[in-house]
Amino acid sequence: MGNPKEKGKQWEELVKQYYLARGYTLVAQNYTIRGGELDLIMKRKKNLTIIEVKTLDTIKEFDEYITPNKLHALERTVQSFLQQVDESEFDEVSIDVVLVSHGEITEIYENVTGGW
Repeated sequence: MGNPKEKGKQWEELVKQYYLARGYTLVAQNYTIRGGELDLIMKRKKNLTIIEVKTLDTIKEFDEYITPNKLHALERTVQSFLQQVDESEFDEVSIDVVLVSHGEITEIYENVTGGW
């Protein structure tokens, strides 16, 4: 496969299709602010789910990726996004982390921050 950026886009598409097949709709993809990016922002009914996609090619353990600093950056980026939309349309906001290895979803960690 091509460079890591191309691989990342392919894995994001894989994860997006997984969530779409489960009744989610895409709100935004690759939302970026200085110091943070949200790979996928999806919703189902009144629940907004932020999805962070990581490949196991670059990490060996979940704890290597989800550090307190990374969670803080994710939460700050989510807050920035929420300031641009009508938060009242969502009952819950959560962050899922999806690990992909060799083109397959290997693990989904739901609501890693406990929600808003």
